[in-house]
Amino acid sequence: MLNVRLAQKYAQALYELAQEQQCLPRVLQELEAVADSVQTQKELSVFLFHPRVDGAVKKETLQQIFGEVSELVHKFLCLLIDKRREALLPALVTEFRALAHAAQNMVEADVVTAIPLQERQKEALAARLGAMTGKTVLLRQRQDASLIGGAMVYIGGKRIDGSVKGQLERLKRNLASQDAMKSGVSERL
Repeated sequence: MLNVRLAQKYAQALYELAQEQQCLPRVLQELEAVADSVQTQKELSVFLFHPRVDGAVKKETLQQIFGEVSELVHKFLCLLIDKRREALLPALVTEFRALAHAAQNMVEADVVTAIPLQERQKEALAARLGAMTGKTVLLRQRQDASLIGGAMVYIGGKRIDGSVKGQLERLKRNLASQDAMKSGVSERL
């Protein structure tokens, strides 16, 4: 819990600086690239998060790897190293992304489908969700064959279940409750 609060504070500070310098989209893009590299390259994450690696060595390595990032992002990464808060990076990027998207009137939606959506289906779904939320919707898709068909959408802390599996489960519950009523079980309760 403490790490989440710290990540929120660091993300808020960086967000305010990025807003002030009018470089919010660029900072978000660079932070996500750094976090993605750290996450996908195991050796880099072990190196960066290891407490016994000297901070100066970490800074030099990050400069060599991510030398093209803006001065703001570079200084921010150095600050994290100086404060020994490198491990906050993944949570910090998540928090920063939420702040940046809110400022840009954007929201992320996770879409789970049995088969991949075609491009026009993605566009139509994003447009429909955008009309519902009044925001630009960024879709992230993943597959789950157990849904049989349709889709489940997670957006803004809500779940919209339009899957065949969900419809079958609702039908099963309705039939079970009707059977219980007919047999008088609900009257005894």
